[in-house]
Amino acid sequence: CIDLRTMVLFEMLLDRNLADDAKFELVQELDSRLFALWRNPLLFNTSWSCFKRMITLQSADTKMRICTYLVPTVGFDSYVAGAVLRRKDDQINVVPLIDRSDELKTPERARSSAEKWYGALYTDLVETRFKNKTFYTLLGFKSNDGLVKTRVIDAMSFQGDKISFGLPQFKQDAKTRYRHIFKYASGANMMLRYDDKLKMIVFDHLAPADPLFNGQYQYYGPDFSYDGYRFEKGNWFLQTDIDLRNPKTN
Repeated sequence: CIDLRTMVLFEMLLDRNLADDAKFELVQELDSRLFALWRNPLLFNTSWSCFKRMITLQSADTKMRICTYLVPTVGFDSYVAGAVLRRKDDQINVVPLIDRSDELKTPERARSSAEKWYGALYTDLVETRFKNKTFYTLLGFKSNDGLVKTRVIDAMSFQGDKISFGLPQFKQDAKTRYRHIFKYASGANMMLRYDDKLKMIVFDHLAPADPLFNGQYQYYGPDFSYDGYRFEKGNWFLQTDIDLRNPKTN
């Protein structure tokens, strides 16, 4: 591994018996080491595969990377840390991502920034272009509080050196979301991925086990139907009841 101490720090963060204050001290050391690694131009294309707790996604032109990792705290709480890395010539610009999820009161209708980020552990990156502008759509895991799991589809773009998260691209009839947030029972599993054959983001449709539980997400789970987003003219348009067994019928 390129940095054994960093690898060990990631593993130490998983200790649920470690007090939060002690974990925050570990995070400070971890961030210090990670930023030194991230800023090194010779390491920009490193896979970081030895840091199993951190997910690194890279743009198609290999000039941008986004790294995220979970920091579990007392109980089932956690927050997410990470950074966006951009290469220009021989310099690496590293922008830290500060998880301020609790400050976004209506996150599905909110723009955010790197300094006020709706934190998520990103597992996939989908690049799209419209009118010579590149958009990065991010699929990720948000949290599990013991009763409810949260997943998210977010969008990121650049204007110069400024990073924006949450874009009004997610369309469902007359409704527009800046990001799509999914909540469901902690004991359930949800499929969320980009299907390259369909050219769509596809996911399980979530519903309560009984209509009486509408809005109580600890009773939500997949209902064996599928929805998806297709990118057209700069936006993602929701399509419901997709047949993933026979793509030709979609």
